[in-house]
Amino acid sequence: MPPKQPMSILIFNHHSKIMSTDQRFFLIPTFVTLAICAAEVGISFNSVLLPNIQDNFQVSEAIAQSSVSIGLFALGFFGIIYGAISDILGRKPMFLIAIGLFSLASLLCASANTLGTFLIAKFIQGAGSGASWIVGNATLKDIFHGKDYVNIMNKIHAIAGITPAMAPFIGASIAQHFSWRHAFYALAGFGFICWIGMALFQQETLKIKKRFSIQHIMNEYQQLWTNQSYLYFLFIKVACVSILFVDISQTP
Repeated sequence: MPPKQPMSILIFNHHSKIMSTDQRFFLIPTFVTLAICAAEVGISFNSVLLPNIQDNFQVSEAIAQSSVSIGLFALGFFGIIYGAISDILGRKPMFLIAIGLFSLASLLCASANTLGTFLIAKFIQGAGSGASWIVGNATLKDIFHGKDYVNIMNKIHAIAGITPAMAPFIGASIAQHFSWRHAFYALAGFGFICWIGMALFQQETLKIKKRFSIQHIMNEYQQLWTNQSYLYFLFIKVACVSILFVDISQTP
């Protein structure tokens, strides 16, 4: 009688059987890319539509600009915790929750009648956007390794790099032909399409879910913040992303 396999191996074998080639090399990378693009479009749309938003709510440029800051703050803050939560809930549930928040918040942005409502919606939208890169990266790391992971990330970075350049033109065109609210309606529609696609076609990539433990989560973060190599590359990434976001926020 063969020895009984550990539960982790059983889970891995079961996972390997159900993960098709189309899922691994096309569907999952596509949905991750769409989620990342949606987050970047949300930031770019708000920047290019600031004059319209300022005029609609009759506020100063500085106050209108605060909607961008609120969205970016929420994106950064929730991005810190999404990774740990996705280790517990799974990648797919975390993505569905985040993209659902993003889509509903975009809908609320489009229908907001007061600046306060719009700012709350931008905060929620930013919170939903925070999962795009974090959970997306973790999802791809679950199924790709070594050179395969590097290659797929290079492709996604190439597409994500083009998005901030195209988004202002798309947002401005929608606002010019319809209204600034329709730009957010379009963003909400794009988010809902991503949500439906993930719900129907994407499989869970996390092999083994972790039990919830505050102490374990804190220990993992402590290991990160005391890792000199990690902090070095983190500084480079933060500098690059900061330049990108500053450029987006100053888009006329």
